[in-house]
Amino acid sequence: KRGIESLLALLSTHLPDTRERLVAFFCSAYQRMSWLRQTAPYPEHEWMKILNHLEVHHKAMDESTRARITLKLHYLGIQE
Repeated sequence: KRGIESLLALLSTHLPDTRERLVAFFCSAYQRMSWLRQTAPYPEHEWMKILNHLEVHHKAMDESTRARITLKLHYLGIQE
């Protein structure tokens, strides 16, 4: 999907250097992308792809960070 690819490109280019900033950036990036909001929710496996991509490109991510991101996505209504 174009939305997933665009988000991955954005995140891999602008990954911040701390876990807390990563969570904040990830969530604020979503809120700015109206085309993602309009097509949400994606199935959970699509978001797992994004989180796995982030983990590969940002070694500081751990389980608690992944859980916080997942929770925030769920709160924003992005996950099913």
